[in-house]
Amino acid sequence: MAAKHLKLQEASEERRTGIIGLIFHSLGQLLAFQTINKTILAAVLAVPAGLAHVLLASRGTAITTANLKSVLFSWQGALLLCVGFVAILLYVVVDLFAHIYFCNELLEGSPDGAWRKTLRALRQAFAAMPRFLTPHGIVMLLYVVFLVPLVGVGFSVGLTRNLYVPRFIMEVVTKTPLYLGAYLAVILVALIYGVLHIFSLHAVLLDRRTPREARGDSRRLMHGNVRQLLTALVRVFLCELAAIAVVALLLFVIYLCLANKGEGLPQGYRIDFDGIASGTHAVTELDARVVSYRFFCIAGVMLAQLVLAALTLLSNSAAILVATHLYRCLASEEPAKEAQYPLVARRRHLFFGFVGVLAVLAFIVVVAFGLALAFDELFYRNEPVAVVAHRLGGTAAPENSLEGLEIAIEQSCSGAETDIQRTSDGHYIINHDDTFLRLAGDGRAPQEMTLDEVKQLRNIEAAFPGKELEIPTIEEVLDASTGRITLFIELKGKTADRQMVDDIVEIVRARDAVDDVVLISLNYDAIAYAETTYPEFETGLLFFAGYGDLSLLKADLLIMEEEMATYDNVILAHQAGKKVGVWTVNTQEAMERFLESDVDLVITDKMEMAQQVQEQIDGRSDLDVVMSRILAS
Repeated sequence: MAAKHLKLQEASEERRTGIIGLIFHSLGQLLAFQTINKTILAAVLAVPAGLAHVLLASRGTAITTANLKSVLFSWQGALLLCVGFVAILLYVVVDLFAHIYFCNELLEGSPDGAWRKTLRALRQAFAAMPRFLTPHGIVMLLYVVFLVPLVGVGFSVGLTRNLYVPRFIMEVVTKTPLYLGAYLAVILVALIYGVLHIFSLHAVLLDRRTPREARGDSRRLMHGNVRQLLTALVRVFLCELAAIAVVALLLFVIYLCLANKGEGLPQGYRIDFDGIASGTHAVTELDARVVSYRFFCIAGVMLAQLVLAALTLLSNSAAILVATHLYRCLASEEPAKEAQYPLVARRRHLFFGFVGVLAVLAFIVVVAFGLALAFDELFYRNEPVAVVAHRLGGTAAPENSLEGLEIAIEQSCSGAETDIQRTSDGHYIINHDDTFLRLAGDGRAPQEMTLDEVKQLRNIEAAFPGKELEIPTIEEVLDASTGRITLFIELKGKTADRQMVDDIVEIVRARDAVDDVVLISLNYDAIAYAETTYPEFETGLLFFAGYGDLSLLKADLLIMEEEMATYDNVILAHQAGKKVGVWTVNTQEAMERFLESDVDLVITDKMEMAQQVQEQIDGRSDLDVVMSRILAS
């Protein structure tokens, strides 16, 4: 087995090195592999992606968490699941399996260039794919795709590397001991599974073991070798940390130089390009200085972003290379610290690498110059992002209370969001949860109670001791908000249906408040019905995940969870004439990101934080503006 796994040439004149030296020697090859592989991956996935878009377009919608059930339980949904499975399988094969085969070739000292190695690795990866089409293999792939990103142990793929549990779900989980215990138990089990079976993929791919046999091999290799594994991983981690420190220091120096160069330049300076074009305004020395400074800022930030992206890719490749090295050593009972690998001279490849770097720098120069000329239009907003108070007043007052609404108005919020549910006798009251247990100590649901019974309850939220507030009706909230603030009425819970839409429309019309109301919901059927039946009303769809052409969704406003509100999704929504909102933005980092983005509104519990962040944004230098906008996109 040693000969199979190590294949180390013993020619005395051959240069050899340990795993750390091989990593640094192979940086160019690894980066070239990542570039080639990502390009091929995009081409391979174009077919299933196109089929998925056609299927969704034939149904006239995109798929989101708001309409998931209705789409999946259709013939398009059944085909969509099949297409999705194929796409995931292709992603794993190209992004992960080929990666392992490529790293194995580096360890074997193949003299071929990155292109030939990549193609050979891809052929091996696709040939290995049928071995995973068994129950044990499917479980292994599901773990890689969905659980590794959550537990952080094992090999993941780019498709789901940033997979996360939505913030609003985690808030419920952390506040409920039973849910929290179950969540931690699942994570712990997945973590232990990941540690014990970390070499399963290598056993299947490199030794042609079945997935079931591979899991046993991995457990056997882990037994008694934990110290050796930890030692090797710590060495690699320290090297990566050192590389990160060097890059961070370099970027910090660049930042200081740019910040120093910008001293004395006015903040928020607008160049009169229309006047220059028409001849009514001559280019001043200040105009030239500002454009020049903005060019260097954009070029510097773009270069930093590319360096960070390359460092991330190389870090992922280094981790797979080290894991492959450890597997080969353990499978052959060779001490990891003694394994030596041949260094293959690649001077020709250094030339191509140099040319590639020059091409990238030329691209940065051209793009940065264009962005510097269009700086005002691309980097500055004409008006600030609208701030909407979550549950009427956020954390400044008891939730969904008239007191909170008044505070939102006093703090000049653009809007206030609230939740309505129907009582058993057909009235509409304000409440977020399925029951009144958390806020009023009553375990009954609104639809199980009459309006008189609801009015006897008192909001005794623990965060506001001593306050006992009545549960308001939608009529009372409208009377207090109309003409003063936009009210985002969320059609909530089990009673969110078309009848609710009809009833709320009648109530709002009776108060001549159509222009002061936005109807929103997680229920796509209710919003689509409102959009088509009552076009004079503005509508909004809430969702935390989605795929497809979002412009096909029947809503004026798309309110996405933080991770869904990407630069591309915002642009596509705006091109379709739709507004974009983000919920629920409660952290400093998220607030800074979205208040300076192109979204139209944010829903938040932290109204004061939003005001403070907006003030900071208004006082930012051009360099800070460039960093936040480019790095966020």
